[in-house]
Amino acid sequence: MGLFVRASLHQPPSAEWQWIGLVLAAISFGLALMALPNVFQMLWGKPKIEFDFHDEYQEPEMLTCSLGQPFVSKWLGVIGVRRPDARITVTWSIAPVETDKIITLVGLAKVFNYDLEETTHPVLSSSVVSMLHLPIARRDGSKVIACDKDRTLLTPGIYRVDIFVLLGGREHARAIRRFMVMAEGMKWLAA
Repeated sequence: MGLFVRASLHQPPSAEWQWIGLVLAAISFGLALMALPNVFQMLWGKPKIEFDFHDEYQEPEMLTCSLGQPFVSKWLGVIGVRRPDARITVTWSIAPVETDKIITLVGLAKVFNYDLEETTHPVLSSSVVSMLHLPIARRDGSKVIACDKDRTLLTPGIYRVDIFVLLGGREHARAIRRFMVMAEGMKWLAA
């Protein structure tokens, strides 16, 4: 004798069970609708930091770029996804291209936020772009010296600047630019 009674598969469920099924389906659908914005927020609401280098405005010894979190999709705004403000830290290093050995690691970069306030820990908003100005090197007579605390001499050659954006203590975004040091000074190379 079996412990389970096998129901006939050809009989439809009773009216009570049909109503219970409809109520449970409606509750499940309502819960799914309530959870969808949270799922979309987890997928598309994280800070997304992008660099926009302004090559036409570059000064020889200063690297300028915009940092922002563009939120281009109006659909995501309609379904309730919001991109939170991100408190970031920007640092950078300089290395010759041929050896790839870091010769100077510069601490915190100064970023101008939308209030034109200069800070080392800016808050990036999803609606406003911040400007990053990195003083990479300066001329001292005929020499080009890195803008670090050790005043590292940059000999003629091609160098790489690695820019790191840290969010929550971890690397979140990275950009690389190259420049050439010559006897006349320095110039930025095309990306």
